Amino acid sequence: MFHYAGANHTQAIGEQVYDLIEMEAADIDELLASDRMECIVDKTMMRRRNREIGDTVVLKCYYISADSEFGKKEFVPMGGTIEVKIVGTMSDVRSKHGYRIELILPYAGVLRMYE
Repeated sequence: MFHYAGANHTQAIGEQVYDLIEMEAADIDELLASDRMECIVDKTMMRRRNREIGDTVVLKCYYISADSEFGKKEFVPMGGTIEVKIVGTMSDVRSKHGYRIELILPYAGVLRMYE
């Protein structure tokens, strides 16, 4: 399971994001403002899974059930998969809660996953 973030602006990810993503700042901003099915992937995950820029990643989508008990998240499969193209890499981007984000997708692209 991947930890991913959907963002429409770099401020949604964190202040240091331009230093941690290996893409031009304008390209990062353009990607996040789009609905393209493209992603920025953590370099460690890319090495582990033998991926390169230009490859695709197949994602199976889940949602967290509203019926989950406190402290126990119940992940419910949504059915089907989507493919996203790797267009950039990043190093050690963390969420506000401290977990490592392995994929960053444009927020509008994330919404398409739930259609």
